[in-house]
Order: sequence, then structure tokens, then C-alpha cells
Amino acid sequence: MARRLGIDTALTFTETDIVVASTINQLLGKTWARPEADMIARDKRQQREFLAAHSIPSVRYIPVSRASNPAAAAERLGYPLIFPGGKLFRWPGGHVRASRGISAWP
Repeated sequence: MARRLGIDTALTFTETDIVVASTINQLLGKTWARPEADMIARDKRQQREFLAAHSIPSVRYIPVSRASNPAAAAERLGYPLIFPGGKLFRWPGGHVRASRGISAWP
């Protein structure tokens, strides 16, 4: 349909549409389009798996949830460490922990 309408390239300015635009460009025969790479770039878990599969060093991490024990994860990783902010933990921003000396987490 894109070719029939004279559309040569798909373009987006919305991050959530990057994979869709890349897939369209691949279907249009663009050799530079890589939907798989775009999908990896949008997902931190996939980024970590990709880096590990290619023996590329990355930061160590342990996924935690509100139900898990972030203090136990911190002990396994060691200090200093960073807890990201976010809706999951209801924290307004990232937090750096230099040591285990504070009882409230983060």
C-alpha cells in the first residue's frame, strides 16, 4: 500500500513507533532498516541479554520488585549501588546507596 501511495520511507518522531517505522522501511526494501536492533534498543532486558551474549561488559544488576527484598539484592551486588526511581517503587528519582548504614530502602 505504501508503494502504491508513492511512500518511499517511513519516518517517526515518536519513540513508541520506532519498531513499526523500521519494519515498514524493511518491507519497502531499505537495507539499513533493522527492526530487531530497534526492538533491542527499546528494551533494557533485551539490551542486557544482547550484551551478555556478545561478551560485551555491562553493569551488574538484579531485578527487584516491591515484593522482593531490595536490601538482599544490595548485599549480593555490593556497594555503592544505584536504585532507579520509578512507579514500581513509588520513588521520585534515582537513589545512590554508598553503604548499608540506612535502614529505609532505598
